[in-house]
Amino acid sequence: MTARRGVTFLEVALAVALLSSVAAIIATAYDGVNRIDDRQQHRIYASEVAHRLILNYLLDPKSLPSEGERIPYGQNNFYRHELSEQILLELESEDENIALRQAAPESRLNADERLGAGLKMITVTIYHLKNSGFADVDEPLASISRIYSPIDPSKDEDVLLRQVEQLLGRPVELPSTSPVSGGAGR
Repeated sequence: MTARRGVTFLEVALAVALLSSVAAIIATAYDGVNRIDDRQQHRIYASEVAHRLILNYLLDPKSLPSEGERIPYGQNNFYRHELSEQILLELESEDENIALRQAAPESRLNADERLGAGLKMITVTIYHLKNSGFADVDEPLASISRIYSPIDPSKDEDVLLRQVEQLLGRPVELPSTSPVSGGAGR
């Protein structure tokens, strides 16, 4: 009689343990790839939100939502923003061909300094909000800065007026223009 060689219980247990380990590694890797993909998608959405907020700010600084307000974008995604405004003050330079500027917070400057500086930098930083509405403690998803001239005569008159009001920190009253009466009729 010849002995039959079969699979022992120990061999079956080792094979099952090895297969379950491989399955766990594959599942963990798949989950990690999905998380990276989700994070990247949130970064893209946050960049788009930041660009839109900057464009809205350039048209009307008062049109932005408050910093704690939820901003919806995409499907069931909410973000919040922080806005930083700085005036770029010109520094003395040894080389007249190079213009050096230093950023200073608007709140530290008077109206004449703000108007005379010529350039302003705004930075919008975007954070993702969890479903509960509370902010993640993560780092910001996007931060975009834009340097522009608030006193640009090529701008629309209403946009220019809103930017000057923002710089001065108060409404500006323009003299009314009334049609000149008299003269030859046509």
